[in-house]
Amino acid sequence: MLTGQTLLYFIYVLAAASIILAAEALYVSYARGRSRAGTINHRLRRLADDASAEQTLQGLLRERGLTDTGDFVFGFVALNRLYTQSGITGNPITFAASFLLAGLALALLLSFLLRLAAPAAFIIFLVAGLALPLLVLRRARNKRIQKFAKQLPDALDMIVRSLRAGHPTSVAIGLVAREIPDPIGTEFGIVADEITFGLSMEQAVRKLSERVGFEGLHLLSVSLSIQSKTG
Repeated sequence: MLTGQTLLYFIYVLAAASIILAAEALYVSYARGRSRAGTINHRLRRLADDASAEQTLQGLLRERGLTDTGDFVFGFVALNRLYTQSGITGNPITFAASFLLAGLALALLLSFLLRLAAPAAFIIFLVAGLALPLLVLRRARNKRIQKFAKQLPDALDMIVRSLRAGHPTSVAIGLVAREIPDPIGTEFGIVADEITFGLSMEQAVRKLSERVGFEGLHLLSVSLSIQSKTG
């Protein structure tokens, strides 16, 4: 049977592990930001690391919670879609586990220190372990969609000028991928790569709409599909 002191030590260890995981996540995020400072967007940075185009595409999809073909990994499609559209990169299981562990540690620590009843501790766990990550994902998704919408007019202008110059639609999309920062730069780069590796324009742009969650992309999808078919 666990004594009170042993239980307290266990709670402290669990809380410390949660803090270490959170600190590691922040460090990785900071390091990625620093490494991207000298490149226009995340995809170009990966390509600059001498990865092949196919490896780069697969890596970009996997870190967003997608399969190598751009489909959702998990059966909980709504949660998977939210994670993908948030733009947060990394393993989604690790992301969820970090919050669950932190929520559990916080609930145990507060229940021990403040003598909280089990229902109160469970509510703390639900808030910190389940509600908080959902709020983080929703906020990240909303900010990313706003930034995407702000960049979209410049991207469309670049595509129109490229088409007027006689370039095919795929080349125009590739130009956006090279010249515009994230999130549009990497997203259009994924579209260009998916077309290169066999998807039709319509399929690639539909997947773009699913990854981003911006409603205005449905019209863009139709326009680019028609343009690619008519030349």
